[in-house]
Amino acid sequence: KAEAIISITNTTQQYNGSPKAVTTSTTPIGLTVVVKYTGTNVTYPESEIAPTNAGTYSVSATISDANYYGSNNATLTITPGTGVDPNEINSIKIYSNSTTVFVKIPEIIGRATIELFNILGNKVYENNNPSQGVNRIEGNFNAGAYIVKVMIGNKVKTEKVIIKK
Repeated sequence: KAEAIISITNTTQQYNGSPKAVTTSTTPIGLTVVVKYTGTNVTYPESEIAPTNAGTYSVSATISDANYYGSNNATLTITPGTGVDPNEINSIKIYSNSTTVFVKIPEIIGRATIELFNILGNKVYENNNPSQGVNRIEGNFNAGAYIVKVMIGNKVKTEKVIIKK
């Protein structure tokens, strides 16, 4: 067998809920490569399935070819997500039906909070674990204007709503 070279790239990626595979290329071009991942600071037994969660993974790549041999190692780092994509923060919808406030969050990655403030700036509601989808803010609130503040990662969206009785 002749020796071949494997290059491993795309070794730092950001968590977004999808598997994160490294990219391999070979010299000569087009050889089959078997890639295995093992968690180093997270629990992830050796697997050919690319990991999803934030953490550090050792990567081993081996040529699988009748005429060539070769291997290479690398480290894959999946960094924590920063919340929502800057374009996604605008996709959060905040509205009311005059007695209940609704906050529709299409995707949550990382820490999220929903807060409701009265017009004097007093916090009257807080949810530190909102769900993806529609969240309802209900309570014995006085009629008037309120500010809804949604924080996901380091992104913030605020909007005024009216509650009627």
